[in-house]
Amino acid sequence: ASDYSILVSNPPDDAVDPEEWREFFDGLLGELTGEKQQQVTLCTIALNNHRLLKNLVQRRKDLKLLKTLLSETCELSDMNDGAAVDAAVTLYMEQKIEQDANVNDGQPKSVFKQFAAFIFLPFSVLGKIVHFIRRKLSHLPTEPHQLWGRIQSITQSIRLMQEFEVYKASAVYVTFETEQAQRAAIKALNAGRFEVWTNKRVHLEGFALFRRNFILDIHEADEPDTCRWCDLDSTGAERIIRRICSLVVTFGMTLLSILTLPLIRVHINTIFY
Repeated sequence: ASDYSILVSNPPDDAVDPEEWREFFDGLLGELTGEKQQQVTLCTIALNNHRLLKNLVQRRKDLKLLKTLLSETCELSDMNDGAAVDAAVTLYMEQKIEQDANVNDGQPKSVFKQFAAFIFLPFSVLGKIVHFIRRKLSHLPTEPHQLWGRIQSITQSIRLMQEFEVYKASAVYVTFETEQAQRAAIKALNAGRFEVWTNKRVHLEGFALFRRNFILDIHEADEPDTCRWCDLDSTGAERIIRRICSLVVTFGMTLLSILTLPLIRVHINTIFY
């Protein structure tokens, strides 16, 4: 809950140990109250691993979609079993090739079926076009073997990122036992923007500096429901550009309404008179 939590938005890059943060805040509150007791309940460190998280989410979505496609031919209990999934994809493609070969087995269609196919031909073509556009816009493969190939590629990328990339701390969420502890921490660590930007202490106490030389930028954490978890990696410039684009679109729609409303009124008056 936000009433018990704070957010550190400028942690040092290498401060990825939750115990270090727990000891710092417990020590800070101990200096303020004169009592040494554990006040920190939870400590969560956010890393700049947004690319890894996005790949993990995309892999889960693709596996779910692949399982749905393969459910027509077989049921897979473990989608992480590569050999089983590969065999299921092969079986699906073999059955599809066999079905396509036997669609018209030499028997002519009846007159009624030919007439129905002619009547519904535009709807069928339109449905295929819409399906094709949706697939292209969502960048999703259209066949199980293509989807399985992309899943394997994403899995390999995830393994490489986990093995070789070093992730830095981008934010720290700290939850306290009581609301009083949270308020005390915010008051003790409350620093001006100049102090945070220059990392020069003006009125803060020495024990309020992280690692005795780093000024933290903290504030009350937002509610989880108010966070856009998929856009946590966006920079300040990207957020400004999105707001400008939204403002331009809103202004354009407003201007279009202003210009078209008089024309609509004139047209309606002309019809009635």
